Amino acid sequence: MMLSSRVPAVLDRLVELFTAALPDDVLVHDGPNLTADPGRDVVCVGWDGDDTGDGQAVDWTQTWTGLGIGAKAEAIDVTCVLIAWDGDDDLAAARTRAYTHFAALEAALRADVGAGFAPPTVVAITGGRLHQEQTKNGVEVRVPFTVSVQTRI
Repeated sequence: MMLSSRVPAVLDRLVELFTAALPDDVLVHDGPNLTADPGRDVVCVGWDGDDTGDGQAVDWTQTWTGLGIGAKAEAIDVTCVLIAWDGDDDLAAARTRAYTHFAALEAALRADVGAGFAPPTVVAITGGRLHQEQTKNGVEVRVPFTVSVQTRI
């Protein structure tokens, strides 16, 4: 069977890598966060953390690398989010914890730039945003970010 896209394998691998990179008290989800527990820090692979958004998980493009039925270059951008909670109003503590977790995620990807896929695959965090808000449960820091993958199929 010919491989048509690495998107499913990339999502699975990111969940695996992020779970291994973070402390046990940080939940890692494949897709939207399915828990209402505001006391846990969470990483979601394939979701930006916006309950009102469209739920888009991945953007991808493919181009042929030559004529015939040869290989294709695939560019994949995976939307992820890291959410840190603080039951009080200590925004600085939640933000520091969020970026400590974020550093662990980036270190895991830097340790294996191909994320376990055959060369010439390159996987890296390529951008993100910071959202901070006060909720009824305390402070929430949300860091949506993009993991970009360049690979060949």
